[in-house]
Amino acid sequence: MTHADYGYGLWGLALVNAAVFILFAFSFFKPATKRDWRSLGAFSAFIIAAMLRIAYDTAARRSELVAIDVGHIEGPDSDGAGLLHIPSSKTDRKQAGAEAYLSPATMAAIARWREAGRVDKGPLLRRVTTHFDGSIDSIGTERLHPNSITLIYRRLIRRAWEKGLLGEMSEAERDRWLSTVSSHSIRVGVAQDNFAAGEGLPAIMQAYRWRDARTVLRYGSKLAAKSGASARLAKRFADQ
Repeated sequence: MTHADYGYGLWGLALVNAAVFILFAFSFFKPATKRDWRSLGAFSAFIIAAMLRIAYDTAARRSELVAIDVGHIEGPDSDGAGLLHIPSSKTDRKQAGAEAYLSPATMAAIARWREAGRVDKGPLLRRVTTHFDGSIDSIGTERLHPNSITLIYRRLIRRAWEKGLLGEMSEAERDRWLSTVSSHSIRVGVAQDNFAAGEGLPAIMQAYRWRDARTVLRYGSKLAAKSGASARLAKRFADQ
């Protein structure tokens, strides 16, 4: 099976894995001062890890991600999980808002970012200004710009490819995928991963705030074709 067979579904986990790798690398060095943190660029790692985990847990659109305030997060509960309150979204015409689940790992990532960045209130995901060499200059009070989400995803994919986290992927194939990845990719990947895990359409739509069933089915159409009656019949013949 090639990487193309997975469609967008590869990128949801690949991006989260890239963030985990970055944090793992930082764990070998114990920064003692703020200058140490800035020289490592660890602030960027913490905010990216929190952002990716939130995006994967909630399938949040880019506008929903950058709109998150600290006050929108409830928890952790006794299991370490939490809830994200989403005040409004693209399909929420009545502005009724919605709640989305945050896993214990995501809540831990949020806590690490808030502690490192001293984010006590206001926007959760903030602009981090870097120097030319990649070291951190400052953490702003402004929200991330929605257009920055795609740029972050592409940068992480390049980093993951360089570290061999994407398997035997050629440079040409990497570039082809980079050209198709967007801020919507994790949302699409979450739908595909849920279909692959055997979740039903109603549960997926409810958990991730989809209003149009046709959109979700289109995201899962490739997986459905490969697991449908025709595919099962061909496999039975092949096994004979």
